[in-house]
Amino acid sequence: MTVKKFIIIFGLLLVCAGVVAQPKSNAEMTDSILAVLPQLHGIEKMEAIASVIRLNIGLPAQKRYVKMFLEEARRQNNVVSEGWALMDLTAQYYSQFDTDSVFIFGEEAIRFNRQHQQYDYMFAAKNQIIRRYATEKKILTAIKEAEEAYAEAKELQETHPMAVATVLFVIANTYYTLGQYEEATRYATEGIEIASKVRERGILFIIENYLFLSNMARFTEQPQEILRYTDSVRVNIEYNNRIDPEFNTQLYLFRHYYHLAVAFAKMEQPQEALEAIRSAEAIFDPQWAVRNRNNGVMLDAMYGAYYHATGNYDKALEHRDKVLKYYEELAIENGIHFTKMDMAQSYLQKGDYKNVAELYLQMMQRKDELGSSRFYEQINEFRTIYELDRAEVEMERSQASIRQLRVVVAALLAVSLAMALVAALVAWNRKKIAEKNRGLYLQIKEQDRLTEELKKAAVRYEKLAKTADVAEKNEDMQKQEFVARLNDFLLRDRYFANPKIDFAELAVMLQSNRTYLFDALKAVTGYTPHEYVNTLKMDAAKNLLETTDYSIETIVEETGFSERTFYRLFRERYNFSPTEYRTAAKK
Repeated sequence: MTVKKFIIIFGLLLVCAGVVAQPKSNAEMTDSILAVLPQLHGIEKMEAIASVIRLNIGLPAQKRYVKMFLEEARRQNNVVSEGWALMDLTAQYYSQFDTDSVFIFGEEAIRFNRQHQQYDYMFAAKNQIIRRYATEKKILTAIKEAEEAYAEAKELQETHPMAVATVLFVIANTYYTLGQYEEATRYATEGIEIASKVRERGILFIIENYLFLSNMARFTEQPQEILRYTDSVRVNIEYNNRIDPEFNTQLYLFRHYYHLAVAFAKMEQPQEALEAIRSAEAIFDPQWAVRNRNNGVMLDAMYGAYYHATGNYDKALEHRDKVLKYYEELAIENGIHFTKMDMAQSYLQKGDYKNVAELYLQMMQRKDELGSSRFYEQINEFRTIYELDRAEVEMERSQASIRQLRVVVAALLAVSLAMALVAALVAWNRKKIAEKNRGLYLQIKEQDRLTEELKKAAVRYEKLAKTADVAEKNEDMQKQEFVARLNDFLLRDRYFANPKIDFAELAVMLQSNRTYLFDALKAVTGYTPHEYVNTLKMDAAKNLLETTDYSIETIVEETGFSERTFYRLFRERYNFSPTEYRTAAKK
C-alpha cells in the first residue's frame, strides 16, 4: 500500500466516525491508526507505528509501541529504525529507574549502532548508561565511561557533532551529581552550542538541556536565569512543533510551566506562580505519573513553592514532605538535599527552630565531603583533557585558515603562539596533578575540622535535648544519646583497638542489646558497628602517622588492625598509602 492510499483510508475512517469537523484526541487518533495497521506493509507500516509513538510521548503505552516498532524493524531488516528503537527503549527504562533494563538495552543499542555506524544513536544510549552509573553513585565508573566515550566522540566530531554534544551533557550530569552546579551549567551550555549547529537533528537534545539548565539555576537560587532558560525551552518547543507537527511536546511544555512556577514563587510573585501551576495542570496527563512518578511529584513541588510564597507554611510542608518521600525512596541525593533545604526554610518561617536544627543536622551527617573530593579530582582531570583537546582543535582550525590566506609569516607566528599555549596548558596540567596529593591532604584536614565542628554541634544538641522532659524525647534523641555513650566507651582506654570486640557483649555493657546497637548506630552515623570501629581506628592511625615516628607495623598493632586490612582501608579512605600520607603531613 502506498502512502497516498494510507492517507485516503485514514481520511475515510475519520469521515465514517463523524469527527472530521471535531479534532480527535491523541488516544482516538492512536486507535484509528492501530485499526488500519494490519492492512499496511513495508515503510508505510513503520511510519504508522512511528506516528503512534509520537502521539504517546510520556505515556506508559509509549514503551509498548516502541517495542512494536523494534519488532517490525527487525522483521523488515531496517537497521536505522532498529538502532533508534534500541536507543529509545534505553531512555524509556532510564526514566522509569529500571536499572537492569537500562544496561541490557543500552549495551545492545551501543553494540548494534556501532556495528552499523549509527553514532548519534550509539552516543545517546551511552548517555543513558553513564547517567545511570552516576545516579547509582558509581561516580568513578561514570567518569571512566565518560572518558572512553569522549575519546571515541573526538574522532567523530567533524561528521557527528551530536556525539560530542552528548558527551558534554554526560560531563554536565556528573558535575550535577557531585553538586558542582556552575560546572554542570558550563558543559550543558557548550553542548547546546554544538547541537544548535545542527538544530533540526538536535532539537530534543536542546530542549532537554535547557530544562537541565533551569534546574541548575533553581539549585543556585537564580530565578531570573530560570526564566531566561524556560523562555528558550518554549522557543525550541515551538520550533519542534513546526518541523514535526505530529510529535507530542506536551510533556516538555508541562516541565516548562513547572520551572516557571518555581521561579515566580522564588521571586515572591505568587499570582504568576499560580497561573503557571494552572497552565501545568491544564495539560497534565495522569498517565505521565504512571510512567514516571517524577512528573506527578512536580505538581507537589510547584504547590510547595507557591504556598511558601503565600505564607501558608503548613501547606507548603505538606507538599514538600511528599516530594521528600519520593526522593528518599529512590535515593536521589540532590533532590533529598534541596527538598530538606526548602522544608527548613518553611520551618524557619514558622519559628519551629527544633525542626530546622534537626534537618540541618541530617544534611550535615549525610554529606560525604571527603568522598566527593576524590571524585572532584578525577572529573577535573577529565576536564583538563577536554580543554587541551579543544585548544588543539582551535589551533588546527586557525592554522588551516592561515594556510588558505597564504600568509606565511602570520601562519608561523600563529603556530608558535599555539604551541606555546599548548605547552603552557600541559605545564599547568602537570603542575595541577603534582599538587593533587597536597590538595587532597589539605582536604582531609579540612574534613577533620568540619567533623570536629559537627561533633561540637552534636554535643550542644545533646545538651539541649537533656533539658527537655524525658517523656518528650523521641526515638532519634534516644539513639543519639546511646551512640554518644558508645563512642565514649570505645575511646576510653582505646577499647576500639581490641581486635576481638564482641558487639553483643559490648551492648550488654551499655545496658542494651546487639540489635539496638546495630539499629542505633546505623540510624545516627550510617555505619555498621564494624565500619564505625574501623573509622575510629583509622582516625587513631592517622593521628599516629602525623604526630609520631612509630613504624607502620607498630601503628598497625596499636590500632588493632591486621596489616593487610590496614593498608587496604587506609588507601580506600584517604586515597594515600600510609607512607605517602606521613610524607604529605610532614610537608
